Amino acid sequence: MTVNETEKLLECKSAASPPASIAWTKNGESVPQNMVIWKENGTSILMFHLVGHGTQATYQCTASNYAGAVTKEFRVFVEVKKTI
Repeated sequence: MTVNETEKLLECKSAASPPASIAWTKNGESVPQNMVIWKENGTSILMFHLVGHGTQATYQCTASNYAGAVTKEFRVFVEVKKTI
């Protein structure tokens, strides 16, 4: 995924039964909870309010319950517009 300087989202959906808890990481470290939006349908959204070089990373969402866990990986690349 390539993003620009505007607000962006990553979405993680789980249809697990019983419902799974979803955790987000950035390069293996937990992300701040104020970046995570929860929806009732098993969806978790990671929101980037300001995109910059620090946003570029590998993000993972892991959905887990007593039956196991599944992880989805997102690689985010940031392109900076050149000014002349």
